[in-house]
Amino acid sequence: MIARKKILIIITSIICVFGLLTTIIFLRKYNSPQFVITEINQTLKLSIPYNDITFFEKNGGGFHGDGDIIVILTLNNEENKKFQNNLDDRWMKLEQKSEIYNYLWSSETTPGEKAFGGMLNKRLSPATDTVFILCDYPNNKTNEEINFNDIFDFYYVGYSYEKGEIYIQKTNI
Repeated sequence: MIARKKILIIITSIICVFGLLTTIIFLRKYNSPQFVITEINQTLKLSIPYNDITFFEKNGGGFHGDGDIIVILTLNNEENKKFQNNLDDRWMKLEQKSEIYNYLWSSETTPGEKAFGGMLNKRLSPATDTVFILCDYPNNKTNEEINFNDIFDFYYVGYSYEKGEIYIQKTNI
């Protein structure tokens, strides 16, 4: 009888440790830049490469799941030309007076200068040649279809051919 209890305790302990390790591995993968890129590629039907991640930051908000994930990728010359050639009509150019621009930064932020205000605030500065897609992913709306009074969770994907960089921000409010 005592041997059975010991075996049961050992098996239960092994299952608990296995469950804990699985959870830790899943959470690390879920919070990785590769996971965010995969999620955005699938949602927006893009082909953002996974290599040359030059910046990654995840910060939490006030509640579980809130916060921002920022990924910046630097493309080599070949990738940059290929990405530029595959842009479609969903990519918008920056217009400083637009509602989207004001939402993301602030109409006071001049492209090419340090960012000021807005949802991207000081995180990502707009390059003068930036094109972007803003996606309210829970409502499956992009760019000008978005109602800025209702947006809470979004993807921002910006691209500068001049800098050869892709900027990604996933925000959950």
